[in-house]
Amino acid sequence: PVRSLHPYLSNKGLWAQGTAGLRACDGWLVIPVMFRGSVISVQRINADGEKLFWPGAPVKGGHYLLDRPSAAVTVLCEGFSTGLAVYQCMRHARVVVCFDAGNLQPVTNELRPTGSVVFAADNDHGTLARRGMNPGLEKARNAAELIGAGVAYPQGIEGTDYADALKQ
Repeated sequence: PVRSLHPYLSNKGLWAQGTAGLRACDGWLVIPVMFRGSVISVQRINADGEKLFWPGAPVKGGHYLLDRPSAAVTVLCEGFSTGLAVYQCMRHARVVVCFDAGNLQPVTNELRPTGSVVFAADNDHGTLARRGMNPGLEKARNAAELIGAGVAYPQGIEGTDYADALKQ
């Protein structure tokens, strides 16, 4: 079990709230990837932010839930630090970490969240400037359309996600 705040999280300006289900191993933060109540993979993150999944293990449709049983809103996002930032700042939210933009739609198809649902999209403005596309926003909008949910994203910040916004 994680006994102290992992350097990756402290470097992001986050704190321990929401980290009870995590593990640490050889300097890596270990996050389970869940699918229908079972662990199907893990994501490891080192202090510098390098992210690795278990080689050969599936991730599609897998997620990590930062749950609050009486949550007023469900927020889906890409990465763990984004999810933890949202969880720590929105006291009435349950957060579903989907691990990457391409997994937002498969997780949405699997979980079919209802009620007040919003996607906390990454704003990949650098990719937009270089390649003419913003995958974080596009994938979030596509997934949100499936269930009639909203999309929120940070603007006017250095960085792309709500963990970056929290640091500023």
